[in-house]
Amino acid sequence: MALEPLTEVEQRDILKQAGVTDTYQFVKEAERRGLSEFLVNPQNLIMLAEVVLKKAWPITRRQLLEDTTVLLLKEHNLAHVRSGGGQYGVNEVRPAASAACALRLISDVEGISLAEAEIDPLYPSYRAIPFAKPELTLASLGRRAFRALGNEAVDYSHRVRAEYAAAGWLAQQIRNGLPLSRVQALIGIDGVPAPELRGMHAWLAVLLPEFSDVIINADPFGILIYSDPNSLALTQRVCLLQALSRLAVADPYFSPEEDAPTAINALCQFDMAPHLKKILRDPGAPFGIKLLILEGLGSAPPLPSLQKDIVAVVADPATPFRLKVSAMRAAAQLGTAAGKAVVKIYRSLGESADDLRLRAFILAKFYVGNFSATDVSNLYNTAARSKAKLLSGVLWQIATSIPTHDIPPVLDAVASGREPDATKNGNNRAERERFIERLLIRAVEERSDGVSGQRMWVWLEMRSTIRGDHNNRRFDGIKPLLAERPELASAIFEAAIEDFKPATVLWRFRSRLSEYLPFPLSAHPLRLLSQRLMAGIQDRAKYNALYDSPSLGSITVRKITLTYSSLSTSWPTLGQICF
Repeated sequence: MALEPLTEVEQRDILKQAGVTDTYQFVKEAERRGLSEFLVNPQNLIMLAEVVLKKAWPITRRQLLEDTTVLLLKEHNLAHVRSGGGQYGVNEVRPAASAACALRLISDVEGISLAEAEIDPLYPSYRAIPFAKPELTLASLGRRAFRALGNEAVDYSHRVRAEYAAAGWLAQQIRNGLPLSRVQALIGIDGVPAPELRGMHAWLAVLLPEFSDVIINADPFGILIYSDPNSLALTQRVCLLQALSRLAVADPYFSPEEDAPTAINALCQFDMAPHLKKILRDPGAPFGIKLLILEGLGSAPPLPSLQKDIVAVVADPATPFRLKVSAMRAAAQLGTAAGKAVVKIYRSLGESADDLRLRAFILAKFYVGNFSATDVSNLYNTAARSKAKLLSGVLWQIATSIPTHDIPPVLDAVASGREPDATKNGNNRAERERFIERLLIRAVEERSDGVSGQRMWVWLEMRSTIRGDHNNRRFDGIKPLLAERPELASAIFEAAIEDFKPATVLWRFRSRLSEYLPFPLSAHPLRLLSQRLMAGIQDRAKYNALYDSPSLGSITVRKITLTYSSLSTSWPTLGQICF
């Protein structure tokens, strides 16, 4: 069973319980500092809150773990400080606690027993740990760095902290003469650590810089993910980049992990720019390492010296689309100049499926300040007449990224600019239909300015034309939204009557009204229709078509029309009787 990440509400609740007053600002600051991974786990979040409240925001992940280790090994109970194990300070119990963490991680045990003699081999006695005085080991196991298991045994309270502490203790043993090769043989095979011990092994690269090259080459991705690459010196980060490049050559499935963006950022520091440039310019560099770099550049502080190389990735026709997407994110980080360069590429693209896909992504990513409603309409028409099958979601991303205030102009432009043959072309019909639907839902849901009944009916009719009359798929998303805005729903009905033409097939007209409007075509809409009839419809053919339509309830309309001035019966009741 997996532990689900904390929601924003849960994060704020935990922070309030920890004593944080401005929880919103705390979360934003953690994200800004690249500590997002500490927000999704309860223990990590509590640990971060304790450090920030008692000290200050940590600069690096290593500093955070160092501060929390000291904090959790300190005896906070004044009554305990005066006697027993509580009298020992942090510096006295830390080596014993770190040794206990190392043995717990490396050995096949479940915890450490506080009993004097071993009862269960899965929980060896604290006295069996030979690397510190028993009284210091017992004192360390009573601190908050460990948690009780309920059977007179304890275990580390947090895995990452335990890995950091264990690596610190092993680093000291290696400096004291223990061969690194012995440690590697103990925790892995052929120098490569076992999966369960990658975290502890990764911290050795940071805490044991004199052996960092060997440790990095043994498991470069583990170093990147599980330790703190920001704490590595330039030469060590270059070594890590080179090792990752070799790994990308050997492993065709090499790619960044979803939870690794902050770690990747360590490779995108200012002093790494020359080394990153070399890889981006190398046509033979593996796909995986280029993707890793571009993903990092998309979230790290911008490196202006790489702008030309990033834009070149977008412009190169031979570059895989996945790399182009990451390159565009990186370009967006660089500001206006890089954005303009990408938009220039947009203007040079053609109408192939690959070009349309790239154009759609650029338009969605750089719409604000660079594109207009006409550009969206032109791209829509290109997609409508294209004979190539577009990937699902190509147009959807545009409908999702356009600012709220631009939705009505975009829909107007698409409706008025549709090419005559576009409605006859079935190519990419589903993609175009969902594009319009998404914009319609956003227009109503986000209450865009200028959304009138007349405009909505034009947009809905555009969507209906794309779908056709013989497609059973219905636009279910619009009804619940219009039900919350009855005045807009009534305005749409009136606009539909205004737009009605005598040649219109009545069953089709009624079907579309039924699909979109959140009320049955009985009392309420018939009241609106009768008001329109009595107000006077100049087109007699239109009047007769609406008046005599069985589909719209002609009997009801006649009764309403003939007795409107004398009837005292309520409209809903009349609708139920006559319809």
